Formats: sequence, C-alpha cells, structure tokens
Amino acid sequence: MNPYPLYQLMGVPLDLALEVHEILSGEGEIPGVSLEKTTFEHGVISTIRVLDERGESAMGKPRGTYVTLESEALRTVDRTAHASLIAILSDTIKNMLDLPDTASVLCCGIGNPNVISDALGPMTANRLTATRSLFEIAPEMREGLREVSVIAPGVSGVTGIETAEILESLIDRIKPDCLICVDALAAGSLSRLSATIQLADTGIFPGSGVGSRRKPIDRQTMGVPVLALGVPTVVHAGVIVHQAMEILTGHLEEVSSSSQAYRDLQPPNIKTIIDRVLEPFDGHLTVTPKDVDEQIGNLVHIISGAITTALHSGVNPEHLKWLP
Repeated sequence: MNPYPLYQLMGVPLDLALEVHEILSGEGEIPGVSLEKTTFEHGVISTIRVLDERGESAMGKPRGTYVTLESEALRTVDRTAHASLIAILSDTIKNMLDLPDTASVLCCGIGNPNVISDALGPMTANRLTATRSLFEIAPEMREGLREVSVIAPGVSGVTGIETAEILESLIDRIKPDCLICVDALAAGSLSRLSATIQLADTGIFPGSGVGSRRKPIDRQTMGVPVLALGVPTVVHAGVIVHQAMEILTGHLEEVSSSSQAYRDLQPPNIKTIIDRVLEPFDGHLTVTPKDVDEQIGNLVHIISGAITTALHSGVNPEHLKWLP
C-alpha cells in the first residue's frame, strides 16, 4: 500500500524530498517535479527539482533543488570512503552555492548539543574554522580563505529565542552573503538513518523532524541565500510498526490468503492499530540507533570537511587532519 496517506494521518515527518518522491512516483509521474540520478563508487546521488506550483502541491515542499547523497559508507569508519564522500559533497556544495571568492558565509549548527540524535548541527559547527576575525586583524593571512562566521545558537527550549530570530539579528549585523545550516532530520525509512545527506537550497524548518515546526529559515525570512544540509537521525516508531506489519503480511501471504485482510485496511484503521501500540507515548515516539553517537561522529567528520574544502580554496583534504 501507499504509506503516504497513513503517514500524513499519523503526523510522520518526511524531511527527505527523495522519500516523498519515491512514495508518490509509485502512482505515476509527478507533475512539476524532475529527478536525476547518478552513481559513484560508494553510493548514489539523486537530484530532485520542484519546478512549479504543481510540484509544490504534490510534494508538499517549496520550489527548489534537493540533492540527496546516499551511501552505506556514511555509517562506517572507512576513512578512505569518507575522503571520497567529502570530495563529492564538497563539489555539490560549491555547485549549489556558486559563490564568488569574495563572498562571506555564515554557518549555523542547528540543534540541541545535549541530545546526541539532535547534536549533528552543533557538533559540525564546532569542527568549522571561523575566519571572520582573521580578515579583520590579519588580512595578510587570508589568502586561500573565505570570510566565515560560525554559530550554534542552541534550541528555543533552552534559550527562549527562536533560531530564526537569532539568525535574522545576526545577519542584519554582520551581513553575510550566504547562510549554511546543518541540522538533524527525520527519516521515513530505517534504511536511511545516518546513511543519507540531503542538501536543499530551499532552507529549513527547525524542529520539524520531531513535530515541533518553527519559523522557517529560508531566503525569504533571512534575506540571503540559504543552503540546508541535513541527515536523518531519528524515525517515527509508527513507521517501524507499519513496516513490520507489511513484512509480516508479505510473509503470511505465502502460506495463507487471510493475511490480505491487513492490506485491505484503510489508513485510518491502520493508524488506530499503531496508536494502540504507541499508546504509552500518546502516539508520538521517535527512535534512534543505539550507536548513534558513533554515526554522528562519522557524519560530523564528513560534513565539516566538505563545508571547509568547499568554502576555502586554499584548504585541501590533506589539511583536514590538522583541523580541530
């Protein structure tokens, strides 16, 4: 069955444009949306473009470009594979930003540093080198470097201030030419946890992955181009329950026709079953892998390396080992 209506009923966030496309394309071509795929040694890169209002309506996502890098190597500690992923991700960032060498950039790590599944943004920010002060006090040392500022503003539950409000004020003050945001996302499939990186030139909605959608951080609200990088680190428990029921049904169909009863259920009926399973958590439970701390560490290494080499022409992959 097409799980999209069920996920909508359950309030399951589908942050990855690729997942939405895969679900909807099962029913035919999606008007106003294009998809291109290329393979490389360690995985696949998918580029989805939402071209017009028809695409926005179908996908439930704003017009723009969504690039998704999928690789099982993202979950491993294979530094050779990581070097290849850093190079590919770096080139993708350069192409999507298309900035002159003189353009300045503000990098923002979104999320809660005290919750490991939400700490991707702050941990990545900690690995980036801020050069803005260098441009002010030692201009002779800036060859091969770009003016970069870095911030990890925390979450509104701790600061009492929306991330978008902090960034609006900061951008008004330091006036960067571009904003890069890194955040944790929610997946609609277990297979994509920590194995997918999405880049979007449409910005980001902080908190959407855990059902706490905040003010958007995009070109319209910030006044500068926004590139969002995200990795799914959590999945709604209802997705796991549904996928388990689908697998069980498929297995039982091989030995009994009575299992067809589950496939004949409508989304509201399936939601009722899943809600009963998740009743102790009022139907809202997100799950993250046991070794998420190790996986986040790998992702921080790759994303911070890619951003650094994309922004600074004088930094090559060999230099990354000397960075914090």
